[in-house]
Amino acid sequence: MSHRTNRALSAWALSCLVFFAACTGGDDPGPDAGASESPIVEPELSVTTPPPIFGAADRVLNVAIPEPATLDPMRISDPGASLIARQLYEGLTMWDPVLEKVKPAAAESWTSSPDGKTFTFKLRQGMSFHDGSPVTASDFIFAFDRIALKANASDLAYLLQDVVGFDAVNGSGTSGHLTGLRAPDDLTLVIQLSRPYQDLPALLTHPALVPLPRRAVEDTNKFLTQPTGNGPFQIAQPWSPGQSVILKAFAGFINTPDLDGIRFLAYPDAASSWIDFVKGNVDVSEVPAGQVADASRRFGEQGFVPFLKAEYIGVNLADGALKNPTLRKAINLAIDRGAIARTIYNGTLEPPRGIVPAGLPGFEENLCVDLCRYAPDTARALVRKLPRADRKV
Repeated sequence: MSHRTNRALSAWALSCLVFFAACTGGDDPGPDAGASESPIVEPELSVTTPPPIFGAADRVLNVAIPEPATLDPMRISDPGASLIARQLYEGLTMWDPVLEKVKPAAAESWTSSPDGKTFTFKLRQGMSFHDGSPVTASDFIFAFDRIALKANASDLAYLLQDVVGFDAVNGSGTSGHLTGLRAPDDLTLVIQLSRPYQDLPALLTHPALVPLPRRAVEDTNKFLTQPTGNGPFQIAQPWSPGQSVILKAFAGFINTPDLDGIRFLAYPDAASSWIDFVKGNVDVSEVPAGQVADASRRFGEQGFVPFLKAEYIGVNLADGALKNPTLRKAINLAIDRGAIARTIYNGTLEPPRGIVPAGLPGFEENLCVDLCRYAPDTARALVRKLPRADRKV
């Protein structure tokens, strides 16, 4: 992904084109056609043009994204929606990519029990939603219950599977509340887990695990087009699929954003958005695989930020042939990951250094050096040790 940092940003000019139709009567002039008549004075029509969202001096970032499927946190599944959600909402914790650690967000601090099964989060005082209402621990509970509810069929419910009461809410559907969530007071949230999990604060950085005001969600149609969050930016105008998502800075946020607004512009692919980036119409764009070298020459690498992404090849253990660990090791050693990165992805991917990409919680430097190496000779030797019937998959 590449972005510009010094280009002046101008506001969108909003205009309306109004068509007026002149109407005439029939051919019959009527009985008084020859009489002198006073000219007919038509009433003046007043057309009100909506004021522009941003002023000429406002700092607005134009960001190219894949079209988001939804702005509802419990249904976020694509990169565009995730990026927007991180501006609209503030979860309990956030990931610092520079320090590579979890740090406080809506929660100013947290503690965990010695057994790693109970976490207590203290929320920041004075945090509010975009409608002005205060953010409380109950708003997190409502949002988490909403994700877990079996009837809502959220693909992200698994994020809460370790919370006590999950099976009754998401499995049998006999309960509507995760009993492992409690709010002793407005600024205290207690999460009780069914098993020890010290990485819970890292899990809570997910853009879906954010607070929601119940009253805003009750109006479903409005919430889907004008969601009410608690993040640094708020929705500036109603959104519908296929349109740009326009956000403006939220003055009530705990830290004042450096920007006055963000325009998220939907594009079908990286090639389309890159054309507008080169023309200067977009400030942030994904770089197409075939344009990485040219982008580096033209714009430098100061604003180049790699995606935190990993590609995996899964092993079907239900396949009888693949149950043999020696065969699986041979397959692993026969994969030239470096060649795949250089050729198929034109150098835009790095060979893996661990199971988790660099920059994400859990990354370990060079964990995959031995396990992920390309060693075809060793792979052949392992295959020769297998019975002939087991050498084909």
